Amino acid sequence: MPDGDEQVVSSDGKVSKNLSKSLYPHIVWYQTCDSLIVTVKLMNPESQRCDFYTDRVVYSGRMNGRSYKADLELHQNIAADSCHWEMKSNQPVLKLVKQQLGYWQRLIRSKNIFVSYDMDHVDEEEDKSSRLWFVENTGEENCYVNLESGSESD
Repeated sequence: MPDGDEQVVSSDGKVSKNLSKSLYPHIVWYQTCDSLIVTVKLMNPESQRCDFYTDRVVYSGRMNGRSYKADLELHQNIAADSCHWEMKSNQPVLKLVKQQLGYWQRLIRSKNIFVSYDMDHVDEEEDKSSRLWFVENTGEENCYVNLESGSESD
């Protein structure tokens, strides 16, 4: 490619050569019962802006002379007035407060190759609720062995 040209990949996977378009940053997210934690994988971005709406979040910033923008059309609604963002470990981290308690199947409505679940932050409550428990009857009345921990309980 001639100097100054670069390929831009949009959120739907289309490739184009256009410097005026923003690049889509890599995003990882995880959730708790009442909120979603979204990390934009940009190190020390400048000129940042984040706008929260009930059904979407729009983040933009610059890094290494390039513009990045993520327009996230959310799977469910958030309480926009309660949401905020801050820098953690030199990356922007957005906290989205859910309008309704519970777990979301996904962050955004449409599939996006730049958005993925952050497996490093599996919530303990979610982990415990999805775990299968196996018990063995010991033959004694109301006494079972929890095979995961090996402990007995009455």
